[in-house]
Amino acid sequence: MRLHIDSISVKIAQCTGILSKLKHYLPRNILRSLYLTLILPHLSYCLPVWAGTSKKHLAKLTTLQKRAIRHICCVDSIEHTSKLFSSLNLLKFTDLIHIKEAVFAFRIVNNLAPPYFQQIFTFNCDTHGHNTRQSRYLRLPRFNSKFLKQSLRVRASSTWNTLPNEIQRCKSISCFKSKYFKHCIENY
Repeated sequence: MRLHIDSISVKIAQCTGILSKLKHYLPRNILRSLYLTLILPHLSYCLPVWAGTSKKHLAKLTTLQKRAIRHICCVDSIEHTSKLFSSLNLLKFTDLIHIKEAVFAFRIVNNLAPPYFQQIFTFNCDTHGHNTRQSRYLRLPRFNSKFLKQSLRVRASSTWNTLPNEIQRCKSISCFKSKYFKHCIENY
């Protein structure tokens, strides 16, 4: 995982350098488009698979993403980025991870995932016969190591369980993504 993140970091650093040089010549909307085409695909490709690595390795990518956002907005390197993400209508790296995990969990809950994945996830309502408020929650598997805690199964289940009910009840993936995106942006 570390080698993969290092190679992504090099690519994103190069693209951030491009944004740094162009920020004096191009308007913000064009710089945002360059971010969406040059940087975001590297951050989001197969993200749920490799996002379970240590926070130390992911911190590099977070730093590079924030640097790119500061270049787009033409602000100092010490400027806080939460409002910048909100003004650009972009998600932070951690929220990109959570939205990918949540979409994966949505597919599990709504029987849109392959049968293999359906078998490894269980609902709270499957363990007992009575109806509860948390019956649509995914049951968190027991784990006794850091490795299992960082698995996609645990991360997707815990992400799903923290979502507001309004978002969990969406019927389509597009509705789910847009509501979850708005939820993330509103919390910046």
